Amino acid sequence: MDAITRLGYRPNLVARSLRLGRDNTLGIAVTSITDPFFAEVVSAIEETARGHGFSAIISCTGESDGAEETIVSGLLNRQVAGMIVVPTGADQSYLARKYAGVPVVCVDRPPVGIECDTVLVDNEGGAFLGTNWLVLHGHRRIAFVGGPKDKFTIDRRRLGYSRALREAGIALDPELLADVAILPAEVSAVIPSLLALSEPITAIFTSNSKASLGAIDALHRLGRTDVAMVGFDDFPTAASLVPPITVVSQDPFHIGREAVELLLHRIAGEHETPGRMLLPTNLVVRGSGELRPSQGKARVSQTSTKHKSDLVV
Repeated sequence: MDAITRLGYRPNLVARSLRLGRDNTLGIAVTSITDPFFAEVVSAIEETARGHGFSAIISCTGESDGAEETIVSGLLNRQVAGMIVVPTGADQSYLARKYAGVPVVCVDRPPVGIECDTVLVDNEGGAFLGTNWLVLHGHRRIAFVGGPKDKFTIDRRRLGYSRALREAGIALDPELLADVAILPAEVSAVIPSLLALSEPITAIFTSNSKASLGAIDALHRLGRTDVAMVGFDDFPTAASLVPPITVVSQDPFHIGREAVELLLHRIAGEHETPGRMLLPTNLVVRGSGELRPSQGKARVSQTSTKHKSDLVV
């Protein structure tokens, strides 16, 4: 130790990884760190990994089918000890073909073509909870807004929405399924047509925070803040709007922490059968989801002032 101090010696981590066959680094592949949800997931992964003596290298796939394999392969070629992956491609079997034995945990979406530990959120249950909340407040014309249609999380949330309507005896109306892209501007553009139907909507369930922002923009521009709304995913300004936005909240920090713990168990040599962890959601009651179909705009501002703090159901 005296010699290390005197000489200013620093270990060559590349050489060490070659000798050990791996580095004390975890590879992380997510769609985008600009998305608030994945930003929190990554933050939890880094913090948890650091507490166990590991660092993290993060890359973004951008929801690109072709980019996932290239980016994940690049991280694995750097001798990372294991990978945490948000699957975006149609098939993850390349991990078994090329990198058999390297521990992998998938988050947010299940993998296709391989068996590995997976951490998911109860998307269907959360969407059921949010849609049923609108039903309980008297709504029968409830739109489902958000996409893309072939995305695992959105499909599950659409199933929860449909189940809530079915169990309430409400027929599913295809006109109320606005499967649009996730950009807020594209979501905002479809809201006027939903309000202009011969039997217009009285409530909206949005499939993610970007869809919520687009719907909120349209409702405020049209002066229709009397339309009830519940959104899947919380976002920073949700509690500050008028009315404050009721949301189905998932815990991204919990997702990231559990993913790291599972991965470290695999790195340590655990050989149990890969499992699927399903994390619960909460309904955060703020005001927008409690508006009834008969309420007018004058009642909206009065209702919103009653929700000074979040109530979690």
